[in-house]
Amino acid sequence: MAVGELDPRKIYAGQIRQASARLAAALRFHSVYVADKDVPSLDAAVLQIRKALELIAFAAIAPDKEAFLKVRASDEAGKFTRDFHARKFLLTLDKVNPDFYPLALTGPTRKEQGMEFGRKETGYLTRDRFEKVYDRLGKHLHAQNPWGSDPNIQNLAKDIPSLVEEIYQLIELHARIVRRPGKIEIWVWQTDRQGGMPAFLEAIADGDLIDTKRKSRAGVSGAKQ
Repeated sequence: MAVGELDPRKIYAGQIRQASARLAAALRFHSVYVADKDVPSLDAAVLQIRKALELIAFAAIAPDKEAFLKVRASDEAGKFTRDFHARKFLLTLDKVNPDFYPLALTGPTRKEQGMEFGRKETGYLTRDRFEKVYDRLGKHLHAQNPWGSDPNIQNLAKDIPSLVEEIYQLIELHARIVRRPGKIEIWVWQTDRQGGMPAFLEAIADGDLIDTKRKSRAGVSGAKQ
């Protein structure tokens, strides 16, 4: 079966699973750099983090692929299948679905009306930070121009563990809100840092989502795991 024909949830899960594995690889490469100051190992860590972000962007497309393609309809035929730039994906998805970005969660707690999840306020990679981190990493994917300015790789090396943790905090437990005609699907994913397939819970909201300062929840008419 071609990738385009797969269940969007399977594509989403596969991309998030690969992203988690890339983050784990980045930490392994980073540990080699810390021990030996081996710059190619630091380069490898940077590449793995950037690829993890691209995988998260690919995952974000899956539930809204048809609408995404309509926005991209004026592009050269087939160009979508050759795309890789995560920041450009995000800019297009902004036009397709304002709820496309993973919603970092805490919890859950069981309530009479269903499961309630808290919304993380800090510690995870926000939508704005995603673009900044992606661009920052991109500057370190090429050989240094000997006549250019100092790329400050030491500062980047120092930040890598916290960058990886921010991304894990985004995807480790998160919701993807999928708006369909007449209903709202809420895909809740729990990501395995050890590389296993993410656990999945699907809920259907009775009405629109309730979003307060500290909580994001929905009345649940049905759920499956």
